[in-house]
Amino acid sequence: MARNIRCTTEDIEFCDFIIAKGSAFPNQGKPAKHPTNSRMPQTITLADHLNCVMQDPQGEPVFPYPYNRKDGSFNNGTVKACREGILKDGLGHISVGIYQGKLTLAGYHSRTRGFLEAFFLGNLSESDLKSHISVVFCDNYLNAYKHEGDKNVSHTAAMQAVNPDFAFGSCCNILESRLGDAVKKRMRAAKLSTALNCILLAFHEENEGSETNWDDWASIYQMRGKTNKMSQQFAGHLNITEKQYQLLEDSVNFWFEMICELEKQSQDIKKLKDTYKQVAQIVKSGGFFGYIATDRIGNRNMLRMNHAISVRNILNNLTESSEISTSLMREKHFNVRNVVVRMDKIMREKPKAVAAAD
Repeated sequence: MARNIRCTTEDIEFCDFIIAKGSAFPNQGKPAKHPTNSRMPQTITLADHLNCVMQDPQGEPVFPYPYNRKDGSFNNGTVKACREGILKDGLGHISVGIYQGKLTLAGYHSRTRGFLEAFFLGNLSESDLKSHISVVFCDNYLNAYKHEGDKNVSHTAAMQAVNPDFAFGSCCNILESRLGDAVKKRMRAAKLSTALNCILLAFHEENEGSETNWDDWASIYQMRGKTNKMSQQFAGHLNITEKQYQLLEDSVNFWFEMICELEKQSQDIKKLKDTYKQVAQIVKSGGFFGYIATDRIGNRNMLRMNHAISVRNILNNLTESSEISTSLMREKHFNVRNVVVRMDKIMREKPKAVAAAD
């Protein structure tokens, strides 16, 4: 009599890899389970681990962290190495913990994805599948996840800045919930995280009793060193008020409307050499956003409410405006202050028509 082969009963996704319904589990026996308490580390085989990822009902299902490396992504280099077989430096160890009621990987996402591909490509031998891995259960899941990123391949500040489980990411998540879809999409495409983090930290410190000079973007930007340290704090650490979120929402919408007008007017001079590149530098500049946001939050009032006039002034000084936009976040304090002054002059110029294309 033919032996029944235990298979997946539905399609399963792991870090963008689809395990098709009806896929046979690598361990047809009863696999060892990942630990679900804080006792001693447990050793399981690679086959056991893959069974659990594939949600074998005879195992202990383990799930990927949805915000791994900011958006559930992985390290392509590690995936490629594992896809080709067992890594030369060994299998490493696995950390798991309870996240939102599910047993969840605190690390090991990239290796798991690579080994899944290797298994379905037939690149893993029976000996490979029987290789042993140490699994550790962690009481504090997020703390364990954060420390997984302390090694060579880190979960960087930029990744944490958009992770809603961390301080800045949680604030950005609240901000995005107040914005329209088109605005959110453009905000994510631009390089705003450093500028946003500086502004959010300035709000926090203001509420903690520090004075903030909102008229000086250069001084706000100087807080970027502090934001790198603060980025590893968890959600809820930053003290941001409803009024401050309203100010930030207004600033983001103001920036969005201005860059849309910039792109619209720039179409009339698109034949000019390097126009597209220079406009893109402004649109994607976190420093330009910071310049706009602090003008709106503070009392500078250098920006006109009529975006058409502001944009005409930018386009009449396009090369310099794009260079300034880059310098607004890549220079020392006094240089940032100097280019802010120059941008103010451009913004307040007497309106005139944009130079015609050649």
